[in-house]
Amino acid sequence: LKMTALQSQMNPHFLFNSLNSINNFVLKSEVEKASDYITKFSKLIRVILNSSSSPTAQLSEELKILDLYVKLEQMRVSGGFTYSVEVDEDIDMDQIKVPPLFLQPFIENSIWHGIMKKEGEKRIEVSIKEEKGSVLCIVLDNGIGINKAKELDSMSQKKKFFGAKATENRIRMLYQNKDVHIVTKDISSKTQTGTQVSIRFPLQ
Repeated sequence: LKMTALQSQMNPHFLFNSLNSINNFVLKSEVEKASDYITKFSKLIRVILNSSSSPTAQLSEELKILDLYVKLEQMRVSGGFTYSVEVDEDIDMDQIKVPPLFLQPFIENSIWHGIMKKEGEKRIEVSIKEEKGSVLCIVLDNGIGINKAKELDSMSQKKKFFGAKATENRIRMLYQNKDVHIVTKDISSKTQTGTQVSIRFPLQ
């Protein structure tokens, strides 16, 4: 049951890729990196398994888990990337309930289908605010944009769809299908590239 819960909350590819990254650190004799990665990785898995016994998590806990996940990915991405979270001061993050790891698939998409495929500065920004009785979570990246990603990799569309759809279903179940909206938008223009995902659900 625990492993089923783990699989439903985190892409199995992440687990295999993480083990592969540890192996690469060892092969390169980067012992400190390998140790640091294993420590973070085991902590993340432990937190996920603990959270899997409950259908909901506090938003504050969700952001801590997400931060740990991002730190692992920053170690794997060549040149790294910046990650920032901005939360409206009016929001009580301990009171807002969300499905565990509900933002993780969108961050994963931003990394591996967005910023990984571009040169230069790589950036992911998360913002959370209250808007008209709803919680609005926005994941913004300056990657190549979802349209270009689909062109380059026909599989990326399938992966994006699954990650987004699985998360959407979990949020809809939690909030009994009321006022849940997830919109993915390519924000590329002549001066910038990127993708924005907006996730809106009721503020209870």
